[in-house]
Amino acid sequence: MNSIKILKQSQDGKEKITIEKEVDLQNDGKKLVVPNIPNMEVIEGLDKCSDLEELRFSMGQIPEIKGLDALTNLKKLYLNNQNLTEIKGLDSMKNLEILHLEQNKIKSTIGLENLTNLKELVINFNQIEDLKGLEKLKNLEILDLKKNNISEISNLENLSNLKILILSKNSISELKGLDGLTNLEELWLVENKIKELKGLENLKSLEKLYIVKNEIEEIKGLDKLSNLKELSLNENKIEELKGLENLESLTRLRLDKNLISEVKGLGNLKNLQKLNLGKNKLSDKLIKDLGGIDYQGWVKSPQEYVKSSK
Repeated sequence: MNSIKILKQSQDGKEKITIEKEVDLQNDGKKLVVPNIPNMEVIEGLDKCSDLEELRFSMGQIPEIKGLDALTNLKKLYLNNQNLTEIKGLDSMKNLEILHLEQNKIKSTIGLENLTNLKELVINFNQIEDLKGLEKLKNLEILDLKKNNISEISNLENLSNLKILILSKNSISELKGLDGLTNLEELWLVENKIKELKGLENLKSLEKLYIVKNEIEEIKGLDKLSNLKELSLNENKIEELKGLENLESLTRLRLDKNLISEVKGLGNLKNLQKLNLGKNKLSDKLIKDLGGIDYQGWVKSPQEYVKSSK
């Protein structure tokens, strides 16, 4: 099947989409993009599209996932900007690899348990509080849970294939539940309530760590992250440059908008190429002596700061 017809029906201000007959499917009948229909609540007739591998819904008001049972070959599903409150109706999609449910009203990750081939899951900008059901998604490589209501990291211990984890803009106060993520390469925890950098010891593959806009007062607990290349701890409450001694692979470091008054503790960072120390408590004389800082806070000669720390 190379094409379908999309029939729009309106009633009481609500719109219903019916897949009627052939007209314009993409990628040899394997991709369908449902157009932007703001009041859309229902879609029917997808049983005629059993060869679909990718299905994208543009903005609408779909309140529940239904009518997709026949799409057993589907590999990519995008249901962003809808009115979903729970995850149901996906059990038959055993081949699904990519699922995006951004900007809905989903409160729980329950309903994903059978999607064991899933590699990429994006459920940001929802209302999720718990992460039940994720523990069975052992093939997951990318997980984006930005801007939810998560206060505790749980049910992720089994996700040993995970490479990117995004938990920014939640209410997380402790770094626990991450021990099993031994292949994690990138971790985002921007705008949470984290006070201490402990619980990251097992993340030996980590290359990028972003813990911006938290409540961290000291750099402690990063000693074993020898593969770390990028570290952002800007907009915290850090006073001293301690705890960076073992991070010799570091190439990019952001510590702007803290309370740092002295340049010490950078002596081992021989690979450092980018350093931001803007809006701290460094004296103007020190900044000038070490080559200056640009208007964005980036140090002009990072290795001068490294040498002065020895």
